[in-house]
Amino acid sequence: MLRTSVLFIVALVALAFGMAAGVAAQTAPGAPAKVRAAAWPYTAVVYFTPPASDGGSAITNYTSNVKLAAATDGRSENAPQATDGPSAPTDFLLTHQGAGDAVLAWTAAVAGPSPVSHYKIYRNGVAYDKTSSTRYTDSKATNITTPGYGPQPYVPASIYKYTVSAVDTQGHEGPQQERCTAWVYHDGVDFWTLSKNSYNGGVNCNTKDTAGSPQNGAPCDIAVTVTNRANWWQPFSGQPFLHNMTPTTWAMELGAFNYMTIDLKPTVAGQTWKLNVISRVSPGDNFNSAQVILGGADRKFGPQAQPGKWATYQVPFLNASGFANGSSLQVGIGKYYGSISGTSLTVTKMVSGMNVQGSSYLSGAGIRPGTASSTGTYVLGSNATSGQAGTYAIAPAQSAANTLITAQRTNMYKFSLADLTGLSRNTYYVDNIGFTTQQGFSSAPTSESLSAFVPARGL
Repeated sequence: MLRTSVLFIVALVALAFGMAAGVAAQTAPGAPAKVRAAAWPYTAVVYFTPPASDGGSAITNYTSNVKLAAATDGRSENAPQATDGPSAPTDFLLTHQGAGDAVLAWTAAVAGPSPVSHYKIYRNGVAYDKTSSTRYTDSKATNITTPGYGPQPYVPASIYKYTVSAVDTQGHEGPQQERCTAWVYHDGVDFWTLSKNSYNGGVNCNTKDTAGSPQNGAPCDIAVTVTNRANWWQPFSGQPFLHNMTPTTWAMELGAFNYMTIDLKPTVAGQTWKLNVISRVSPGDNFNSAQVILGGADRKFGPQAQPGKWATYQVPFLNASGFANGSSLQVGIGKYYGSISGTSLTVTKMVSGMNVQGSSYLSGAGIRPGTASSTGTYVLGSNATSGQAGTYAIAPAQSAANTLITAQRTNMYKFSLADLTGLSRNTYYVDNIGFTTQQGFSSAPTSESLSAFVPARGL
């Protein structure tokens, strides 16, 4: 269910124990005083002080009547459940990646009966560290990013997935916040230096646009103006998100995320876009194999594009319904059976996840791993080199008997957004580009965007 603000109306009644036979009936206890409720999504905690009068008998219990009032935005919310701990932190972000570090930030949790003492960091499902701040640097995130274009050796990145929870002064731990987002551009802030780190093949990029009526009170958005039919807007992953590294040499690591989100507003009727995540482990750009189309009549990833209207599109990295079927960006982990002879990989059976993708690293029994001084095994190719059972070029040359192979394509050298219809000399607007662990909305969505995600609205 979507989160929404809810007004809790609370009534408390003090109950006195019945008097012994032959004793005159006593008056009822007074009402509890200073009644208040602290509320956040799915949870409410009620605070009060005992009544001034117990009516002549000891108070043994309190009863409460919690009424859920209408939500301010017209939607409903699950009934709250009592808790002794703080809420989950919100706005959980991965703000930077380095060669061996990651920086996290979040908005403070709402305290329960006791103040928040510290925050607990989990890495890959295991309690890892704690901090009293709402910002944390993991300086031991070894190999969290890998070279995406340039220096060898090429080795797959280590995938680190983070969650965070709040702990109060009594030791009560609240729920973990599992939704983590890494922004490329959000609320007018450019985290990649997009205009500098872009291969604008036939487009101009203005990251401080105001003519497009930025949404949700943002100071600006991005205006992409097509100047000819080579209209691919292709920003490189870069600084300041990739800090202390040279843009275009290193790649952003996406292994911790599951969706790409992007807001688009066309100015021309019939505009649709093709979205690709591009890796470049081997020479040549490697796109996801099947076209992912945004704004089409099928409403697969969001509403059909309408001139002058913003819409939110969210695309999964992988899709459980099949391999390269145009329903995912083919980023993540894939498993299949195959053998290697020289520089040829023969895939005999697909098992799960991603299909065979160019620029994916391979591991398995008998397959050469990467080290600090030698390149790991990866699939060669350019553009949309991918597929299922078949033969593919790999490097370096080696031999491996038929085995279960794990393939990893989680590095992103850049992404590409192209006007699929080939409409020349027009402008469209872009906002809220990012990667997230869970499907949901990056900002206040339009009603049309809401209707597009009825089956999976969770935030």
